[in-house]
Amino acid sequence: MIPGGAFGTKMAGHFHLADVPSFVTEAVPESPIAITRLVSRTAPGHQTTIIPQERAFVFEWQLGPHSGHELRSRGSTRPTSYARQGTLNVVNLECDPVADLDTPFDCVHFYLSRKAIDAFAHQQNASRVQTMKCPRGTVDETVNCMGNMLLNALGTGASGCKILRESLLVALAWHLSRAYGGVALSHDSVRGRLAPWQVRRATELLMANIDGDISLAELAAECQLSASHFARAFKGSTGKSPHRWLIEQRVGRSKVLLSKRELALADIALECGFSEQATFSRTFKREVGTSPGAWRRLYQA
Repeated sequence: MIPGGAFGTKMAGHFHLADVPSFVTEAVPESPIAITRLVSRTAPGHQTTIIPQERAFVFEWQLGPHSGHELRSRGSTRPTSYARQGTLNVVNLECDPVADLDTPFDCVHFYLSRKAIDAFAHQQNASRVQTMKCPRGTVDETVNCMGNMLLNALGTGASGCKILRESLLVALAWHLSRAYGGVALSHDSVRGRLAPWQVRRATELLMANIDGDISLAELAAECQLSASHFARAFKGSTGKSPHRWLIEQRVGRSKVLLSKRELALADIALECGFSEQATFSRTFKREVGTSPGAWRRLYQA
């Protein structure tokens, strides 16, 4: 069971929201990493409730400009200021953070427990991270890119996207730890590879769960590795993340099935792990450059 923290419904409660899109992974055992989107189209007109102290950081990513909402240490006299869309701010949850909710807001919280950050540092034989430093107003293009992909994955529902959401969230946590905590990738980690038997086992499991509804932790356990180590080593061995590798296998299988005239596109979509025909068509066109129907006609011609 993943331990609770200032993410998901708990953080929604602090911001006086009823429900929020969120996802949490425990790729590092008992060390949650989470994403939570917080949106209010009106100004609540008061502060958040007191967020209890815990050993974790929250990176707050603004999806829209704001002038009256900013997480800060309780008791701080630092005034809130206008923040542009796409800017990043980091908050230490050990400092009793609060926020004024005087204007509408739309932001995303990336939650990293200290245990997860310490585990990343330990894997690289690096010193333990003392704090995270992110100047106010920072614009991080990696966060913008991966954050938007995570939001898209959150919007697709719970089924069939576990490996995508976990891969993105762990990769983003690594980036934040390196960029703002000083955890550097060691030379051995950069060159890390899976053993041949690990590659075989991982790819067998991925194909057996072609809809993507398998976690990094499950794949890593079969390879006798931690989830974060597995994700990097899999890419080192195949040149692709587990999710990217799986997408290519789905599209490859769909081409074989498309060559069979009698199969409907909806049936092919399900056979290849897509939740619906529309998702299959979008993915196929993005990967191949043409729609499944057009590809089939060209193949048959």
